[in-house]
Amino acid sequence: MSTEDNTLSLRELLKKLDRFQKLDLAAKCGTSLGYLRKLAYGQCEPSLSMFRKLNAIEPRLTVDSFFRAEKK
Repeated sequence: MSTEDNTLSLRELLKKLDRFQKLDLAAKCGTSLGYLRKLAYGQCEPSLSMFRKLNAIEPRLTVDSFFRAEKK
């Protein structure tokens, strides 16, 4: 989690969840765990619809948390 604010990146969120929680998150968003991983690691960008679904589940996810330069 960022020390500057209370935001959470999708990558940080996925690291905190166990496999079943990750699968549940993907199901609630109507997508696959593989796609969420691609979003988390910056291999693709979320649609507005996907961002809204994720943000409804975890409000600490912000637009900035998707587009931060976190290439590790």
